Amino acid sequence: KGTSRLAWGKYYLWSAPDSSYRILNAIPFPDKLSVEEQACYALLMTQAMYRCGHKISSDSLINIAVQYYSSQGNADDKASALLYKGCMPINRQRRR
Repeated sequence: KGTSRLAWGKYYLWSAPDSSYRILNAIPFPDKLSVEEQACYALLMTQAMYRCGHKISSDSLINIAVQYYSSQGNADDKASALLYKGCMPINRQRRR
């Protein structure tokens, strides 16, 4: 069930980020997902929050994705995780 929500969250991320955020936020226990799914969730949720204009006050979520994709996964996910990690200080500063 979590896997299908991740897929839908990814599907809507660029066309309807608010829908993506709601779908991802509906995953009851993201910490119960597999390590790979947790990394995917962390990246997608960070992207959805950013695209919806939500305040992101901590980089702990994106750090899950950065840690995973730095050694596993594909280059696109690694680049996305590092990009959003780099956006965190700007995001916190911009939204105060």
